[in-house]
Amino acid sequence: DHLLKEVTARVRAHVADDCVVCGVGPHQIGILLPGQIDDQELRTSAGELRSRLAEPFDVGDHHIPLKARIGFAIDVEGIREVGDVLVEAEAAASRGRGRQTLTAQAFMSGMRRADHRRLRIVSELPGALSRGELGFRLQPIVRLPSRELVGFEALVRWTHPSHGDISPAEFVPIAEELDIIAPLDRYVMSSAARLVASWQNDALYLSVNLSARQL
Repeated sequence: DHLLKEVTARVRAHVADDCVVCGVGPHQIGILLPGQIDDQELRTSAGELRSRLAEPFDVGDHHIPLKARIGFAIDVEGIREVGDVLVEAEAAASRGRGRQTLTAQAFMSGMRRADHRRLRIVSELPGALSRGELGFRLQPIVRLPSRELVGFEALVRWTHPSHGDISPAEFVPIAEELDIIAPLDRYVMSSAARLVASWQNDALYLSVNLSARQL
């Protein structure tokens, strides 16, 4: 929390007084810049901000540098909802993940036409755990010759308020891109452990799938 406050203060010091700075998700900060601003101005400002954030933060006895991924979107007409623009900016930022050279990424209109659903997942997945939307279902594991129940496989699911059940095949790769797979795996492991501890049958086992990045 202390580091996040320091980051926010540094961001506020970088932008103009009429800009709005707010938290939009875990480890994410949104900046709303009113008025007219072009693509090149945004890229220049984003590059300067990233350099500013790369300067180590003093947290206790530790000096912590950050690597910021920055995405931006422009509402040319000035008539769209702020939330839609933030979704586009987050989608643009996610395009830069995995690249060795970190540069500010601009949202392209074709991205909305190509994959509007993915934009929503990118924007809403970071907060899905805190909102209680993630859970898992148990798939029985049966020994075929005897048809005896020997255990279960825990299958993580995201119950989205608008899209319904979303398969892990769809959101786990995005969680890996967003670098939030670790808390997701911890949630699955801790929930599975609590469930097994509540069982009264030591003969059953529970299988849990983890991201390969955690192994």
